[in-house]
Amino acid sequence: MIRLNSNSIAVDEKSDIKKIEALNKVSFFNAKGGFKGTGNYALYTPEKGQLVLQGNPILKNPETTVFVGSKITFYEPSQMAVALGRSTVKHGDKLMQA
Repeated sequence: MIRLNSNSIAVDEKSDIKKIEALNKVSFFNAKGGFKGTGNYALYTPEKGQLVLQGNPILKNPETTVFVGSKITFYEPSQMAVALGRSTVKHGDKLMQA
C-alpha cells in the first residue's frame, strides 16, 4: 500500500485508478517496507506498482536515506528503488556518492 498526497487522479471508464499525480511538497509512505519519500512531483501508476519522484527527491527506509538530484523510481512489488542523477546515500554514519 502506498499513501500519497495528490493533486489529481485519473480513472478509466470502470472507475479504476490509472494514475495519481502530486505536485509541490509531495510525500509518500509505503507501509510494507517502511519507505518514506519526498519530492516536488510524483506520479504513481497502480497497475505497475511504480512511483516516480522528481524535484529534489529523497527516499528513506529505517536504515538508509537516498538523496538524488534528478529522479527516483520506486517499485512497490519488489520494494526496490532506482536513482537517476547524482546521488548521495547515507547508511548509518557512512556516506556514499555516485
